[in-house]
Parts: sequence; structure tokens; C-alpha cells
Amino acid sequence: MSSFFDELTARQFQTDADGTENFYPFGKIGAGYFAPRGAERDALLGRARRLNKIAAALVVIVGTASGAVSSHLTHLTAIAIWAGVVALVTLGLALAQGSLASGLTKSRRRYDM
Repeated sequence: MSSFFDELTARQFQTDADGTENFYPFGKIGAGYFAPRGAERDALLGRARRLNKIAAALVVIVGTASGAVSSHLTHLTAIAIWAGVVALVTLGLALAQGSLASGLTKSRRRYDM
């Protein structure tokens, strides 16, 4: 039985009709890359799964923390802090997700919905 994160990560990989597997670090948006084979593919799959778990944990942590902090601040201050934290987390995750494709050859294929 596969977990939620296994399914989420598997959706980042797609195989073309000719058997070429592509990796989409940003899912439906952004470029695809030719996926490596064998042990390199397994390592990439593991890193992508780990990053998806970290992203989910950060969503929960930021959401919980923003609720706890906002009760002690003025409305506008809480919104400003929350927006800044969300922007930093989003930027960090985007950079980390992009780093998964480091060293991979860019594919001309787009994500097939």
C-alpha cells in the first residue's frame, strides 16, 4: 500500500509513449527533465519524497504558528509577519525543489495532465 507521499512524488515522474521517463520538480508548472535510471533515479525519488514531507510539515507548522502568534498582535502586524514567513518558506521550497533537477538534462516535454 502506497502512502500519500509516495503518490505525490510519483506524480512528479511521467513516462512518454517512447518509454522516456521525465521528472517534473514543480509538477504541472515548469520544465521537465530527463529522469536518471537505476540507483540515481531511486536517490532522486527519495530526495523528492523527503522534500514533499518537509513541505507538508512546514505548511502545518507555519499555519499553526501564525494562528498562535496572531492572537497576540494587531491584525495588520500579524498579516505582515505571516505574509513574510509564507514568502520565505515558499522561496526556500522553490529553491530546494529546483535543486532536485540539478545535473539533469532539460526535456522539451511538458507535464501531461
